[in-house]
Amino acid sequence: SPWKASLMRSVFMRVAGVMEPGAGTPRESLAEKLAAATDAPVGDVLDLIDSMGSGYLAAHTNEETAAHLAVMSRLGERPAAVASEGNVVTVVAPDHTGLLGEVAGVFAVHNISIHEAKLWTRPDGIALDTFSVSDVRSGTTVDPQRWDVILGDLEAAAGGELDLDALVTAKRSDYRRAIVARSVEVAAPPDPSQRYTVIEVRCADQPGALFTIVGALYRAGLDIQVARIETMGTMVRDTFFVRDGSGQPIRDVARLAQLTAAIRADLRTRL
Repeated sequence: SPWKASLMRSVFMRVAGVMEPGAGTPRESLAEKLAAATDAPVGDVLDLIDSMGSGYLAAHTNEETAAHLAVMSRLGERPAAVASEGNVVTVVAPDHTGLLGEVAGVFAVHNISIHEAKLWTRPDGIALDTFSVSDVRSGTTVDPQRWDVILGDLEAAAGGELDLDALVTAKRSDYRRAIVARSVEVAAPPDPSQRYTVIEVRCADQPGALFTIVGALYRAGLDIQVARIETMGTMVRDTFFVRDGSGQPIRDVARLAQLTAAIRADLRTRL
């Protein structure tokens, strides 16, 4: 699984320098490889590696890290930058509350299904998000020529120029595939690290599902720190690591029960 692959990558990075001490540190070797692959200065690559920490390297392949470097160089003064390679899409943009919802909403409007997401933010507030996607209608890779239009809509969404709620609702009503009738499930399993509150949502897959779920979390006053997006067959199983408006995890059991009930009720009226 991707999770087990990230663990193995982390082990490799830690052991490589010990096994081959004369070959340079894994950090320096990786920086040289990524610089060669992206034409980025080695110093810029090292800055990214150092600022993001070992968790970032463990969670991303060399190709994904290279994509982040390449797309960051194109951001400039634009609200967002996008690059696609096969079924993997990289979105780089200034992070802000609602960014994930904007991306999910625009993707839904353009018939793009998100199967997995890796969300990271640099210390300077730039989000480096990687999505595994497919075309909803064909189930295959999204045509690369469509990404220019999608980027335009992402920029419009970031500027508040798109009514994504209305667009996603219209898209859902036009969707002809039968949706599996299942109730929405919302749970709050404990977080062993106690750094976050974990909210897990399960429901039938449908256009704009992630957009609607993220919106419900925002409306509940939650700030998404990390998201694990999974679509298996006709079902969505998304896990969000969140904090409240004050930046703290929610540890009060009664408050958490009320919160999950409110999110469940919200989603059942919209999905």
